[in-house]
Amino acid sequence: MQQARLPLDLRALRFSVADALPPCYFRALDRCRRARARGTDIDGKLLSVIGRCERQATRALLDGIEGILDDAPSGGARRRHAKALYLEFFRTDGA
Repeated sequence: MQQARLPLDLRALRFSVADALPPCYFRALDRCRRARARGTDIDGKLLSVIGRCERQATRALLDGIEGILDDAPSGGARRRHAKALYLEFFRTDGA
């Protein structure tokens, strides 16, 4: 598996949870919103899919940030640095 490579000098690092969310999350969220709009009960399985996707995406985001920030240079290479770090999170309302 080939790893992504970033330039050493970056203007900004931008990390977004939404970038790590799979398509099934957005489908489940859309189904949940449509059910609420109709006044229909929401399936517990649907809510568990949404919660699982949110937890996995958050873990992936944190692992990515940790990998970028804690990546020690090898062989005396320069450390990567950026002028700004932007983090985007999301608020959940029980789906």
